[in-house]
Amino acid sequence: MSQYIGIWEPGFFEKVDPNAPRPPASTYVILSQHMFLAGLANVLGQASSNPFDVLKTRLQIQGQGVKGGPKLDISHMSLHMYQTEGLTSFYRGLRAAVYREFFSSGLRMGSYEPVKHALGAKDNRTAPLYIKMVAGMVCGAIGGICTPYDLMKVRYQSVINAEQYYALGGPHDELRRVWRRDGVKGIFRGWLPTTLRGTLSTTAQVGSYDHIKHTILNNGLLEEGRALHFTASCLAGVVVIVTTSPIDVIKTRVMNAPAGMGVVEAGRTIVVREGPRAFYKGALAAWLRIAPHTIVTFMSLEYLRKAVGVSPL
Repeated sequence: MSQYIGIWEPGFFEKVDPNAPRPPASTYVILSQHMFLAGLANVLGQASSNPFDVLKTRLQIQGQGVKGGPKLDISHMSLHMYQTEGLTSFYRGLRAAVYREFFSSGLRMGSYEPVKHALGAKDNRTAPLYIKMVAGMVCGAIGGICTPYDLMKVRYQSVINAEQYYALGGPHDELRRVWRRDGVKGIFRGWLPTTLRGTLSTTAQVGSYDHIKHTILNNGLLEEGRALHFTASCLAGVVVIVTTSPIDVIKTRVMNAPAGMGVVEAGRTIVVREGPRAFYKGALAAWLRIAPHTIVTFMSLEYLRKAVGVSPL
Protein backbone atom coordinates (compact mmCIF):
# COMPACT_ATOMS: atom_id res chain seq x y z
CA MET A 1 0.00 0.00 0.00
CA SER A 2 2.92 2.29 0.74
CA GLN A 3 3.93 1.97 -2.93
CA TYR A 4 0.93 4.03 -4.06
CA ILE A 5 0.41 7.75 -4.19
CA GLY A 6 -2.11 9.28 -1.78
CA ILE A 7 -5.76 9.34 -2.83
CA TRP A 8 -5.88 13.11 -3.16
CA GLU A 9 -2.73 13.38 -5.27
CA PRO A 10 -2.56 13.37 -9.07
CA GLY A 11 -1.82 9.91 -10.45
CA PHE A 12 -3.66 7.98 -7.77
CA PHE A 13 -3.16 4.19 -8.19
CA GLU A 14 -0.06 4.85 -10.25
CA LYS A 15 2.72 2.64 -8.96
CA VAL A 16 5.78 4.29 -7.45
CA ASP A 17 9.21 2.70 -7.62
CA PRO A 18 10.16 1.88 -3.98
CA ASN A 19 13.85 2.13 -4.92
CA ALA A 20 13.53 5.61 -6.38
CA PRO A 21 15.44 8.31 -4.47
CA ARG A 22 13.28 10.09 -1.92
CA PRO A 23 13.12 13.87 -1.72
CA PRO A 24 15.29 15.31 1.06
CA ALA A 25 13.57 15.49 4.43
CA SER A 26 12.73 18.89 5.85
CA THR A 27 14.85 20.43 8.60
CA TYR A 28 11.95 19.94 11.03
CA VAL A 29 11.77 16.20 10.28
CA ILE A 30 15.54 15.78 10.60
CA LEU A 31 15.64 17.68 13.89
CA SER A 32 12.69 15.74 15.30
CA GLN A 33 14.30 12.44 14.32
CA HIS A 34 17.63 13.38 15.88
CA MET A 35 15.95 14.54 19.09
CA PHE A 36 13.83 11.38 19.41
CA LEU A 37 16.83 9.07 18.89
CA ALA A 38 18.97 11.11 21.30
CA GLY A 39 16.20 11.12 23.90
CA LEU A 40 15.76 7.36 23.67
CA ALA A 41 19.52 6.75 23.89
CA ASN A 42 19.79 8.98 26.97
CA VAL A 43 16.90 7.15 28.67
CA LEU A 44 18.81 3.88 28.20
CA GLY A 45 21.92 5.55 29.60
CA GLN A 46 20.03 6.84 32.64
CA ALA A 47 18.46 3.46 33.36
CA SER A 48 21.94 1.93 33.51
CA SER A 49 23.36 4.59 35.83
CA ASN A 50 20.53 5.79 38.10
CA PRO A 51 21.95 4.20 41.30
CA PHE A 52 25.14 6.25 40.94
CA ASP A 53 23.08 9.35 40.10
CA VAL A 54 21.23 8.99 43.43
CA LEU A 55 24.53 8.40 45.24
CA LYS A 56 26.03 11.49 43.65
CA THR A 57 23.08 13.62 44.78
CA ARG A 58 23.23 12.28 48.34
CA LEU A 59 26.98 12.92 48.57
CA GLN A 60 26.54 16.45 47.23
CA ILE A 61 23.87 17.45 49.78
CA GLN A 62 25.39 15.87 52.89
CA GLY A 63 26.60 18.53 55.28
CA GLN A 64 24.86 21.23 53.26
CA GLY A 65 25.57 24.58 54.92
CA VAL A 66 27.56 22.96 57.76
CA LYS A 67 31.29 23.37 58.26
CA GLY A 68 33.08 20.23 59.42
CA GLY A 69 31.31 17.20 60.80
CA PRO A 70 31.45 13.59 59.62
CA LYS A 71 31.16 13.00 55.89
CA LEU A 72 30.44 9.64 54.30
CA ASP A 73 32.44 8.46 51.31
CA ILE A 74 30.81 6.62 48.42
CA SER A 75 31.16 3.13 49.93
CA HIS A 76 29.81 4.13 53.35
CA MET A 77 26.99 6.16 51.78
CA SER A 78 26.03 3.14 49.67
CA LEU A 79 26.01 0.90 52.74
CA HIS A 80 24.07 3.47 54.77
CA MET A 81 21.40 3.80 52.07
CA TYR A 82 21.07 0.04 51.72
CA GLN A 83 20.77 -0.54 55.48
CA THR A 84 18.39 2.33 56.24
CA GLU A 85 16.34 2.67 53.06
CA GLY A 86 16.68 -0.60 51.20
CA LEU A 87 17.78 -1.51 47.70
CA THR A 88 14.95 0.42 46.03
CA SER A 89 16.42 3.71 47.28
CA PHE A 90 19.05 3.49 44.53
CA TYR A 91 16.31 3.87 41.94
CA ARG A 92 14.54 6.79 43.53
CA GLY A 93 13.58 9.51 41.11
CA LEU A 94 13.89 7.18 38.11
CA ARG A 95 10.62 8.33 36.53
CA ALA A 96 11.59 11.99 36.87
CA ALA A 97 15.06 11.15 35.55
CA VAL A 98 13.58 9.40 32.51
CA TYR A 99 11.43 12.44 31.71
CA ARG A 100 14.45 14.68 32.16
CA GLU A 101 16.68 12.58 29.92
CA PHE A 102 14.15 12.17 27.14
CA PHE A 103 13.16 15.81 26.91
CA SER A 104 16.19 17.76 28.16
CA SER A 105 19.03 15.52 26.97
CA GLY A 106 17.10 14.61 23.82
CA LEU A 107 16.76 18.31 23.02
CA ARG A 108 20.40 19.12 23.82
CA MET A 109 22.00 16.16 22.09
CA GLY A 110 19.50 15.91 19.24
CA SER A 111 19.89 19.53 18.17
CA TYR A 112 23.70 19.43 18.33
CA GLU A 113 24.38 18.22 14.79
CA PRO A 114 21.87 20.52 13.02
CA VAL A 115 23.22 23.49 15.01
CA LYS A 116 26.80 22.48 14.24
CA HIS A 117 26.02 22.33 10.52
CA ALA A 118 24.19 25.67 10.70
CA LEU A 119 27.38 27.18 12.15
CA GLY A 120 29.32 26.10 9.08
CA ALA A 121 30.56 22.58 9.83
CA LYS A 122 29.73 20.76 6.61
CA ASP A 123 32.08 17.80 7.11
CA ASN A 124 32.18 15.98 10.46
CA ARG A 125 35.72 14.79 9.79
CA THR A 126 37.23 18.25 9.46
CA ALA A 127 34.92 20.44 11.59
CA PRO A 128 37.03 22.68 13.86
CA LEU A 129 36.84 22.26 17.63
CA TYR A 130 35.56 25.78 18.26
CA ILE A 131 32.44 25.17 16.16
CA LYS A 132 31.72 21.99 18.14
CA MET A 133 32.15 23.91 21.39
CA VAL A 134 29.85 26.74 20.29
CA ALA A 135 27.25 24.23 19.07
CA GLY A 136 27.43 22.44 22.42
CA MET A 137 26.97 25.68 24.36
CA VAL A 138 23.98 26.74 22.25
CA CYS A 139 22.27 23.36 22.57
CA GLY A 140 23.01 23.17 26.29
CA ALA A 141 21.45 26.57 26.85
CA ILE A 142 18.33 25.50 24.94
CA GLY A 143 17.98 22.51 27.26
CA GLY A 144 17.44 24.90 30.17
CA ILE A 145 13.74 25.05 29.29
CA CYS A 146 13.43 21.54 30.77
CA THR A 147 14.57 22.69 34.24
CA PRO A 148 11.31 21.53 35.94
CA TYR A 149 12.19 17.89 35.21
CA ASP A 150 15.69 18.41 36.58
CA LEU A 151 14.15 19.94 39.71
CA MET A 152 11.86 16.94 40.17
CA LYS A 153 14.75 14.51 39.75
CA VAL A 154 16.81 16.21 42.48
CA ARG A 155 13.80 16.46 44.80
CA TYR A 156 12.97 12.76 44.51
CA GLN A 157 16.57 11.59 44.82
CA SER A 158 17.14 13.74 47.91
CA VAL A 159 14.22 12.33 49.97
CA ILE A 160 15.50 9.90 52.60
CA ASN A 161 12.27 8.91 54.36
CA ALA A 162 10.43 6.23 52.39
CA GLU A 163 6.96 7.33 53.52
CA GLN A 164 7.71 10.90 52.56
CA TYR A 165 9.05 9.74 49.20
CA TYR A 166 5.94 7.75 48.30
CA ALA A 167 3.71 10.56 49.57
CA LEU A 168 5.10 12.76 46.80
CA GLY A 169 3.28 10.69 44.18
CA GLY A 170 4.43 10.96 40.57
CA PRO A 171 6.73 13.68 39.21
CA HIS A 172 3.85 15.59 37.66
CA ASP A 173 1.95 15.50 40.96
CA GLU A 174 4.85 17.18 42.73
CA LEU A 175 5.30 19.58 39.82
CA ARG A 176 1.68 20.70 40.12
CA ARG A 177 2.11 21.24 43.87
CA VAL A 178 5.18 23.40 43.28
CA TRP A 179 3.31 25.31 40.56
CA ARG A 180 0.33 26.03 42.83
CA ARG A 181 2.58 27.08 45.72
CA ASP A 182 5.35 29.03 43.96
CA GLY A 183 4.24 29.55 40.36
CA VAL A 184 6.64 29.74 37.40
CA LYS A 185 9.48 30.84 39.65
CA GLY A 186 9.07 27.68 41.70
CA ILE A 187 9.13 25.14 38.88
CA PHE A 188 12.11 26.91 37.28
CA ARG A 189 14.04 27.09 40.52
CA GLY A 190 17.70 26.51 39.81
CA TRP A 191 17.32 27.20 36.08
CA LEU A 192 20.53 29.26 35.96
CA PRO A 193 22.90 26.58 37.33
CA THR A 194 20.94 23.96 35.38
CA THR A 195 21.43 25.91 32.15
CA LEU A 196 25.09 26.57 32.94
CA ARG A 197 25.66 22.90 33.69
CA GLY A 198 23.77 21.91 30.54
CA THR A 199 25.94 24.27 28.53
CA LEU A 200 29.14 22.84 29.98
CA SER A 201 28.03 19.21 29.89
CA THR A 202 26.79 19.34 26.28
CA THR A 203 30.03 20.97 25.19
CA ALA A 204 32.13 18.54 27.22
CA GLN A 205 30.12 15.40 26.48
CA VAL A 206 28.85 15.73 22.91
CA GLY A 207 31.50 18.13 21.64
CA SER A 208 34.39 16.13 23.10
CA TYR A 209 32.92 12.81 21.92
CA ASP A 210 32.55 14.24 18.42
CA HIS A 211 36.10 15.64 18.39
CA ILE A 212 37.78 12.63 20.02
CA LYS A 213 35.98 10.21 17.72
CA HIS A 214 36.97 11.98 14.52
CA THR A 215 40.52 12.61 15.73
CA ILE A 216 40.90 8.84 16.22
CA LEU A 217 39.30 8.19 12.81
CA ASN A 218 41.43 10.76 11.01
CA ASN A 219 44.63 9.29 12.46
CA GLY A 220 43.65 5.78 11.43
CA LEU A 221 43.76 4.41 14.98
CA LEU A 222 40.32 2.80 14.82
CA GLU A 223 37.58 2.36 12.25
CA GLU A 224 33.92 3.31 12.62
CA GLY A 225 32.37 0.75 14.96
CA ARG A 226 31.80 -0.30 18.55
CA ALA A 227 35.45 -0.11 19.62
CA LEU A 228 35.64 3.49 18.42
CA HIS A 229 32.34 4.45 20.05
CA PHE A 230 33.37 2.85 23.35
CA THR A 231 36.78 4.55 23.42
CA ALA A 232 35.49 7.99 22.50
CA SER A 233 32.62 7.83 25.01
CA CYS A 234 34.95 6.74 27.85
CA LEU A 235 37.25 9.71 27.25
CA ALA A 236 34.31 12.08 26.88
CA GLY A 237 33.01 10.97 30.28
CA VAL A 238 36.26 12.04 31.95
CA VAL A 239 36.06 15.46 30.31
CA VAL A 240 32.47 15.89 31.56
CA ILE A 241 33.37 15.23 35.22
CA VAL A 242 36.34 17.60 35.27
CA THR A 243 34.40 20.47 33.73
CA THR A 244 30.91 20.14 35.24
CA SER A 245 31.32 18.88 38.82
CA PRO A 246 31.52 22.33 40.52
CA ILE A 247 28.40 23.72 38.83
CA ASP A 248 26.63 20.39 39.35
CA VAL A 249 27.20 20.65 43.13
CA ILE A 250 25.89 24.24 43.13
CA LYS A 251 22.84 23.22 41.09
CA THR A 252 22.01 20.40 43.50
CA ARG A 253 22.41 22.68 46.53
CA VAL A 254 20.18 25.40 45.05
CA MET A 255 17.44 22.92 44.17
CA ASN A 256 17.58 21.23 47.57
CA ALA A 257 17.93 24.39 49.70
CA PRO A 258 15.18 26.56 51.23
CA ALA A 259 13.58 28.95 48.78
CA GLY A 260 15.55 32.07 48.00
CA MET A 261 19.10 30.70 47.70
CA GLY A 262 20.77 31.83 44.49
CA VAL A 263 23.80 30.59 42.57
CA VAL A 264 26.24 33.13 44.02
CA GLU A 265 25.07 32.56 47.58
CA ALA A 266 25.28 28.78 47.16
CA GLY A 267 28.81 29.02 45.78
CA ARG A 268 29.94 31.42 48.51
CA THR A 269 28.42 29.24 51.23
CA ILE A 270 30.25 26.19 49.93
CA VAL A 271 33.61 28.02 49.88
CA VAL A 272 33.20 29.61 53.33
CA ARG A 273 31.69 26.69 55.25
CA GLU A 274 33.04 23.64 53.48
CA GLY A 275 36.05 24.72 51.44
CA PRO A 276 36.76 24.60 47.68
CA ARG A 277 37.14 20.80 47.72
CA ALA A 278 33.41 20.56 48.34
CA PHE A 279 32.86 21.54 44.69
CA TYR A 280 34.00 18.02 43.83
CA LYS A 281 31.78 16.26 46.36
CA GLY A 282 30.38 13.15 44.79
CA ALA A 283 32.87 13.35 41.90
CA LEU A 284 33.66 9.64 42.08
CA ALA A 285 29.97 8.74 42.18
CA ALA A 286 29.41 11.21 39.35
CA TRP A 287 32.13 9.54 37.27
CA LEU A 288 30.72 6.09 38.05
CA ARG A 289 27.40 7.44 36.84
CA ILE A 290 28.72 9.39 33.83
CA ALA A 291 30.96 6.55 32.57
CA PRO A 292 28.19 3.96 31.98
CA HIS A 293 25.70 6.69 31.09
CA THR A 294 27.97 8.14 28.40
CA ILE A 295 29.03 4.75 27.06
CA VAL A 296 25.48 3.35 26.88
CA THR A 297 24.09 6.63 25.51
CA PHE A 298 26.55 7.08 22.65
CA MET A 299 26.76 3.41 21.71
CA SER A 300 22.94 3.22 21.72
CA LEU A 301 22.67 6.44 19.74
CA GLU A 302 25.11 5.28 17.09
CA TYR A 303 23.26 1.94 16.84
CA LEU A 304 19.85 3.62 16.57
CA ARG A 305 21.08 6.06 13.94
CA LYS A 306 22.48 3.21 11.88
CA ALA A 307 19.27 1.19 12.31
CA VAL A 308 17.12 3.99 10.84
CA GLY A 309 19.58 4.96 8.14
CA VAL A 310 21.06 8.09 9.72
CA SER A 311 24.80 8.66 9.25
CA PRO A 312 27.09 8.27 12.32
CA LEU A 313 27.59 11.25 14.59
